[in-house]
Amino acid sequence: MKLKQVDLLGLAFGLCAQAAKLYEVAVPSCDSFQCDLDKGWSPRPNHFKIKGNSEEECCIPTCRQWTCGHGFKAHPDYYDNVASSNIECCDRLCSSVGCNTSSAVPTSKKNTLGSTPEECCTPLCSKHLCVGSWVMDPLKNHQAGSSNEECCTVSCAALTCDSSNGLKVIAERNDRAQPKKNPEDFCCEKTCAYFKDQCGEGLGMDISNELKMAQTAEANNFHGKCCEPFCSGMKCPAGHVLNPTKAAYLVSKVNAGGCCLPTCETFKCSAGWVKNPATANFVAASLRDKDCCLATCAKHACGAGWFNSTDPIQLSKVRSSDSACCKPSCNKFQCPEGSALKPSAANISMLSASSCCESSLCGALRSKNKVQYCNSVSDEVACNASYDVQSNRSSIAPCAWSSTYKICRMNETSVLQCDQ
Repeated sequence: MKLKQVDLLGLAFGLCAQAAKLYEVAVPSCDSFQCDLDKGWSPRPNHFKIKGNSEEECCIPTCRQWTCGHGFKAHPDYYDNVASSNIECCDRLCSSVGCNTSSAVPTSKKNTLGSTPEECCTPLCSKHLCVGSWVMDPLKNHQAGSSNEECCTVSCAALTCDSSNGLKVIAERNDRAQPKKNPEDFCCEKTCAYFKDQCGEGLGMDISNELKMAQTAEANNFHGKCCEPFCSGMKCPAGHVLNPTKAAYLVSKVNAGGCCLPTCETFKCSAGWVKNPATANFVAASLRDKDCCLATCAKHACGAGWFNSTDPIQLSKVRSSDSACCKPSCNKFQCPEGSALKPSAANISMLSASSCCESSLCGALRSKNKVQYCNSVSDEVACNASYDVQSNRSSIAPCAWSSTYKICRMNETSVLQCDQ
């Protein structure tokens, strides 16, 4: 049997009504559901009229669940507000405030609370005047700031160059910005003192010379500007050797030639001396003839009875005896028969009979009394015991008494050439 369509609709409505009654009995009311406030749920305003058993059915989200967007910051005071927007759940930050063309929000205020230009905006750094050890930083001109720290960068004037390490300030760069890396390389310059331990073997610096140590220098020129040789690194000229006592001295610290000592090879012998080959390598700070030379006959002092030679060949010989270096006097001469050496023979150097000898009778004659004129003697005995020597004569003669004239007269027949 077929049912009518009307009957079927009625049956359906009946079943639904029965199901609704069953749901009302099976599903509890939200009035008994506990929303978790700590997780950001608050009861819906009409929860006591709502059936349900979950946060989604019975609760509504609070600001505790809201994530503040850019330019906004959450605040605990708003956590329990039933809302879901930046305006209702967050505080506004200065980073979201618009400034005019001559100002901007400085970094220091971007995360501070504010909602107006007056609260948040600061003039641009291009309007700030850097003073002291600060200079303008072009990269910051379009950012906000009103202090040296915000708008400027430190200049070389703020850097202390390490003078103990040989660095000094480059004055003309005091108003220039310090580089971020290795500012000393730009703001400071190296001096000789910076390279004092880098001269190399045989070279050093005069650290007591303050002016020289303060000279500017670079790696490619400090050797020529700052360094100088030690005596130990000096090449001595020919005929000289290094002075061991000056090896650790800088050349500029010793007297001229003080690094080297002369050898006898370079010594110039004085007159009367000749080089001694055996002492060619002898070294001394002050050389003398006796160190480097041998005396010749020219330096020999002839003894009594000898005279200095005038023969250049004899004088140049290395000798030191009278016989080798001197001429003998007349006292070495052998006079011919009938003659004898003059009393002054030792003082006569011309060796000849005429120069060295006199009549052997001269000795007997000189044994008498010497008078200038025989006629000055008035006594016969005295007259016969005298001989005449006149200053204008080179001869002498005995005096003889004249019985005829009773005077003392020179015996002209007995005149002799005798040493007077």
